[in-house]
Amino acid sequence: MSEWFTTTACAPGVWAIEDHGHDTCYLVTGERQALLIDTGWGFGDLAGLVATLTALPLTVVNTHGHPDHATGNAQFPTAHLHPADQAMLRGYQWGPEQRAWAFDRFLGKLRPESFDADRWGDLSRTTLLPLTAGQRFDLGGRTLEVRFTPGHTAGSICLLDRDARLLFSGDTLHAGILWLHLEESRPLHEFHETLRRLRETPLPFDTLLPGHGLPCPVGDLLDSYIAGIGEILAGDCTGAPTETFAGVGLQCEFAVGGLLYRADRL
Repeated sequence: MSEWFTTTACAPGVWAIEDHGHDTCYLVTGERQALLIDTGWGFGDLAGLVATLTALPLTVVNTHGHPDHATGNAQFPTAHLHPADQAMLRGYQWGPEQRAWAFDRFLGKLRPESFDADRWGDLSRTTLLPLTAGQRFDLGGRTLEVRFTPGHTAGSICLLDRDARLLFSGDTLHAGILWLHLEESRPLHEFHETLRRLRETPLPFDTLLPGHGLPCPVGDLLDSYIAGIGEILAGDCTGAPTETFAGVGLQCEFAVGGLLYRADRL
């Protein structure tokens, strides 16, 4: 497990679990319960790793339904996912060609000892439970609140720990280039409104725990995105065409961060 995952204690009762550099999951513990936020690609034995970190009863929550954040659901009996993303996750078809592509691009030559290529990606035994805006997970002495944040996908969510001033932001907000050029992404003006709602006064979090990379101070990041997207919507910033493995988007870089978007999805 240690060959595949890198685990870092990043706050009291919080571990960041890097999925071999592809994404970051988080384990959060309270006095009575534990919460696993995202499950990654599912190549390594995440369930086994979590069991070495806590013996508390475990709840699994997905920040959204993309396979790099939810394919590891197959290792758990249930997982919570917003209804707007459930059909998308169930719709991923991992036939021979798709498996070969994923293994070549994301797995490489290193194969964790527990890896079973034939059973990988089989989510049929995992029950998806719905998430709702404002839903709370009481872990005992620690509560995480679901914030509905459509943009990257229609069912994206963040989890807010108000007492610890932490925001588990998935792919809604991080310091790299956000992807809003995907077929399943929401229009840019809707994402702009999502970020404006997230920007409470006073801001209830100091630290971002994103789905890619490690925890970082929020600093000016949220305000930079709000201002930068406002410039795109006002016609004051036009992105440069940029190709990714998931299609072409227009890339704008802001004072902090940046994003890919589509001109027909403003």
